Amino acid sequence: MNAGLLVRFFIGTVGLIGTITNTITFVLLLYHKYGSKLTNILFRAQCLYEGFGCLIMFLRQIFPDVALTNSIFFDRLFCKLWSQDNLFWPGPILAASNLVCISLDRLIAVFKPIFYRSRQRFLLLIFTSYNVINVLVLFTPQLARRQLVNGTCTFHFVMDDHRLNILGSIQAYMLILFTYVLPCLFIITSHAIIIWKIQKIYKSALENSNPSQIKTGSSTSTDEDQEQLRSSPVRRLIIMTVILSTLYIICHSMEAFTYALATSGVLNYIDNPVQQQMGLGLMVLCGCISPLVIVCSTKQLLLKVVNALRSYATITFTRTAVVPQP
Repeated sequence: MNAGLLVRFFIGTVGLIGTITNTITFVLLLYHKYGSKLTNILFRAQCLYEGFGCLIMFLRQIFPDVALTNSIFFDRLFCKLWSQDNLFWPGPILAASNLVCISLDRLIAVFKPIFYRSRQRFLLLIFTSYNVINVLVLFTPQLARRQLVNGTCTFHFVMDDHRLNILGSIQAYMLILFTYVLPCLFIITSHAIIIWKIQKIYKSALENSNPSQIKTGSSTSTDEDQEQLRSSPVRRLIIMTVILSTLYIICHSMEAFTYALATSGVLNYIDNPVQQQMGLGLMVLCGCISPLVIVCSTKQLLLKVVNALRSYATITFTRTAVVPQP
């Protein structure tokens, strides 16, 4: 078995598992309140985006080639959407931008709790607009790189039209910038600020707990908001977001650097299919693990999954244990 086939098997298996885990987690989040209403919506959306990417990569391993029809329109459509894993990219683009929204959601909740609680719909509109603009700006130019030539679907980093070539180069660097560099910088910075804020509140709480300490009214937030930040659910949300962000940074790094080198002309993206597929495989692995992080971070969700698996195992064992009498 060659390396390419092993990589395809790995991506297909992980893609199938990721589709299942994201679907289960999405259904669980429909019935379980996870933080605020806005936070819950963002985590559901994350499951949808990651699950979409996993599903497309699973289907790509089963149907790797573009099926040609008798219609030129459909042939071109399939070429632009299905070749070179193009339809996979809306998933990671939306997942990256949504992860930025989740980090910003936590940042606003910590520093502006009153504004955060009163402007949920406004923030949801802002976050949704950011995600939609990102996928339109970053994914749409990808379609121009796929062309149907004499019945063969081709992919080109450098295009014949000079204006399209300039636009394609800009889009390639924007893809790296907005799906990896900026999310990484924003995620690291925002969580560093959040951790600093929480440590400051903990220090203030310890000082105020001393009977000899005279309380002053110069606190930057109310006692209720401080108590909310010190609460276990809020800490779990922040820890979970940190884990998801770290997972994203690690798993998306290989594809980001490979794509950057290919855009610069240093590396041939097409002639290294195993390396290119390994980068995508790590991204699919990230989408597979992310819902597990969400489930394991909450005891109630984890218990629901464990009980469901236990019930399924019991029913299966009971059915197989019943042996018909001779």
